[in-house]
Amino acid sequence: MSFWTALSTVLWIAGVAPADTDVAVVISSHSGAFNSALQAAQAELGPRAEVFDLSAGDNSALANRLAMSSAKVMLAIGPQSADFALADAAKRPIVHCLLPHAQRRNLDRSTVRGVPLAVDVKQVLAAIADALPGARRITVVFDPAESERTVAQAEAAARTGGLTLRRLEVSRGAEVGTALKAAFRDSDVVWLFPDRAVSSSEALRYMMLKSFERKIPVVVSFEAHARQGGLLALVPDPVAQGRAAARLARLVADGTPITEVPAPEPEALIILNQRTARRLSINIPDAFANRAASVIK
Repeated sequence: MSFWTALSTVLWIAGVAPADTDVAVVISSHSGAFNSALQAAQAELGPRAEVFDLSAGDNSALANRLAMSSAKVMLAIGPQSADFALADAAKRPIVHCLLPHAQRRNLDRSTVRGVPLAVDVKQVLAAIADALPGARRITVVFDPAESERTVAQAEAAARTGGLTLRRLEVSRGAEVGTALKAAFRDSDVVWLFPDRAVSSSEALRYMMLKSFERKIPVVVSFEAHARQGGLLALVPDPVAQGRAAARLARLVADGTPITEVPAPEPEALIILNQRTARRLSINIPDAFANRAASVIK
């Protein structure tokens, strides 16, 4: 437990609200990325943050405590926290981070703003170019119902970088093996998007098998998939997520309308699987390997 969390808890038990706590930070778990984001947010906000910890289990008590809070804005870390914040009786503005598929929730943009849980396609293409200098032909595997707009952005960025990007559309409910047969044809690298149809366990097993058979690397969108054989993954940085969300929340608390706070650029961490690189006989440049946040050996 951090100093600020402990102080807030002690003062609440004593019936005294901490001074100048105008951002209510809601978290549902202290594990992994959630805790990293929380610590970054607290470091950014200092004593202005009051933490509401859903992992304690008594959400009704927390809701009552929230009703008495002087917080001007909610900062929700993760999906459960976002649901809790949306149920706030005071209907305070909400800033969220580490919220998957936020676009599917139909959130009211007049009261809710968040840090995109995404990776800029330009960063992925730049990573591919740096890790695989000879790669020019990239097959992007995606579900058009989820990622059509993002793939269009990737196509434009690829053209600018002198790369050829080929589409392979895989829809939910399709027979995965049949749909993915063409993934490695005329390709130097295959890029799997984080779409549900593409990231299923069935699709991943097929892609890893073919990757090793054809000696063609696969770029994935989740660290777990890199650990299962993907050459590299670019994943959202939870520390940057928490820090960016805290800065947005501070702007709102200081009087900036939530509709006017700028959307932050997403930041990514590189996960590199050197074991896969050896299996594919790929020499990753040292300069790129040294940038990786995690190297699987």
